Amino acid sequence: AERTAFDRALAVILRLEGGFANHADDPGGATNHGITHGALAAWRGVPREAISVGDVRALTREEAARIYDARYWQPGRCDALATRGRARLALAHFDWAV
Repeated sequence: AERTAFDRALAVILRLEGGFANHADDPGGATNHGITHGALAAWRGVPREAISVGDVRALTREEAARIYDARYWQPGRCDALATRGRARLALAHFDWAV
């Protein structure tokens, strides 16, 4: 199956962002697939306290992809860039938004 510009860009972002991390000096706190504790809580529409570090660790790639699409790719109008033959610019814009 042909991969969309979003799928290709997401693969790059996920490689850059890495997997689960929970460094004490990181103000974002627990992070998985580049999605912070607070961002996951906001996405799920619950207070930050309702999301545990285990919830962040269990974040699937699929849910992360939905977050990236809805919160970064679509608002950044990256599709409009990509469909004009500017996939690299769409990726750069997406990366900047993230």
